[in-house]
Amino acid sequence: LIVTGTNVINFLHTYLLSAVAVAMQRDVGFNGGWQYAVLVGPIFTLAKTLSAAPIGKLLEISQRVHLLAYCMLTWSAATTLMGFVTSYNQLLVLRIMQLLPSRG
Repeated sequence: LIVTGTNVINFLHTYLLSAVAVAMQRDVGFNGGWQYAVLVGPIFTLAKTLSAAPIGKLLEISQRVHLLAYCMLTWSAATTLMGFVTSYNQLLVLRIMQLLPSRG
């Protein structure tokens, strides 16, 4: 049940950025063109691709419950901090920080 809930949250956060994009553009001050495209496109794909092998290896050698807890804690911290960003660069770093543990 916990893993199912985690997967649902992981799926929802993938698309949540699109739902709040207009408000974020206004509040953070980035344009809706290439900067938004980077947040939902290449950064998303690159972070998930590069984190797959290391997290897969960690799943083999560590206790999965501890890794899941660490990934959820990191994801939650990044998600919370995204509510306080004041620049596009901060948002980009937190988006990467949010995506890396989502493979766990």
